[in-house]
Amino acid sequence: FKVYPNPALNYVILEQTHPLPDQKAICTIFDSSGKIINQQTIADSVGQQVRLDLTRLASAHFLVAIKVGAKQQVFKLVRQ
Repeated sequence: FKVYPNPALNYVILEQTHPLPDQKAICTIFDSSGKIINQQTIADSVGQQVRLDLTRLASAHFLVAIKVGAKQQVFKLVRQ
């Protein structure tokens, strides 16, 4: 997955770059204390772009975790 733009203002794009073999991805956004802010499931579709609305979030640093099966990618995200 790619996560952009970063830093972000009102939204962030999650772009799937590789196929998910018969699985769905779970995207979770955490604040700096580890609290889950948002979570959603992403279906398999290479090149798919999911737009996450950040307008309800304060300007801060967040972690975006994308989990597929037992594998997980974590990205730092700055909300301006």
